[in-house]
Amino acid sequence: KYQGDDDDDANARSQFGTKSYWDAMYEGMGDFDADEYSWYYGFEVVKPYLLDYTVNEDDDDNKQDKSTISILIPGCGNDPMLLDLYNAGYHRLTAFDYSEGAIERQESLLEYLP
Repeated sequence: KYQGDDDDDANARSQFGTKSYWDAMYEGMGDFDADEYSWYYGFEVVKPYLLDYTVNEDDDDNKQDKSTISILIPGCGNDPMLLDLYNAGYHRLTAFDYSEGAIERQESLLEYLP
């Protein structure tokens, strides 16, 4: 659970940097539908960059098992990125968010994992 101080929102450079903005978002009172907002533009957009930096599919000598690669996802929110990464073979995943609503939403998405 996020343990920041109450002044964190006052120091943010934009509304996107405030915990209160994201709490409202996941309560369904934000600028976007609480079930539809995707911060990372979806796995298909991120996938080519991820593959460039993690797996060398063309070089058998330097090929790395995706299940051994550690990936950190900050601000996990509504995005199905964790589910997509897991289904693509990446299993060492850590995600965090300072909005409890975002964590609850992510938990509901992850219920689909085997």
